[in-house]
Amino acid sequence: VEAWVMPGNHASIRVLTKLGFQSKGVQEGKGYWNGRFHDLEQFMLNAPAKPVKKLETTRTKLIAKS
Repeated sequence: VEAWVMPGNHASIRVLTKLGFQSKGVQEGKGYWNGRFHDLEQFMLNAPAKPVKKLETTRTKLIAKS
């Protein structure tokens, strides 16, 4: 999963990093709006190397299964 944000957008960057996204760098001129190009920073969230346990759901709780 990837997300692009303006480098100065500290609130969005904070949300992404709290969710586990990692910065992969800034691409100059990636975005275009209001008649000009803008730099954007790319964040990526990779799948874990180790598979996540299966979750079984009920109406009241989640149960982790191996």
